Amino acid sequence: MDLNSVLTTMTDKKKQILNAATRLFAEEGLAVPTARIAKEAGVSNGTLFNYFSTKQDLIDDVFFTIREKIANDIISDLNLNGDTYDILLDIWMSYINWAHAHHLEHQVLGLLRASKALSRDVFYATDHFFVIANDTLKKGQQEGDVKTQDIEYIIYIGLSALRSTIDYTLLNNIKGKNLEAFSKQGFELFWSGITTRPS
Repeated sequence: MDLNSVLTTMTDKKKQILNAATRLFAEEGLAVPTARIAKEAGVSNGTLFNYFSTKQDLIDDVFFTIREKIANDIISDLNLNGDTYDILLDIWMSYINWAHAHHLEHQVLGLLRASKALSRDVFYATDHFFVIANDTLKKGQQEGDVKTQDIEYIIYIGLSALRSTIDYTLLNNIKGKNLEAFSKQGFELFWSGITTRPS
């Protein structure tokens, strides 16, 4: 699925601006001027501000659009009827495959998170994975499969391990069956730290 198809009601010019902003944020960082983004998108700076009142609005919308794309590409296909291990593994593997197929968007998400440039509301409004992981871990604790630690803390540890696995496999150009093997190894390292199951 193309980034342009995430929000079907979005105007062509708005899509062009968001695509240009995503590319330039990845290549040049968040300090890139709006005039440069507008030029890359093939519109005037005034047109850009017709769609985004401030650069903050543009930054937030780039983040929101990419996260919605992830939801459309991954979450809708998840099987949430398995046990805790299977659901978390499915999320883990699907997200890694998505990041490899859309490494530019993945790079921009990391940049936006690290920069602290996002509005708080947009960060939490798009946290679909947090909701699914929270519900899955809560179920796992109730069924005795997951240690009774703070769920939010477990998720933060899991996200750190997930992003480390993605960064490592992208940096080393790991693909195909090797990517699947490394991804599963990374998950097992995370799972072994939170499960009550004997190894």
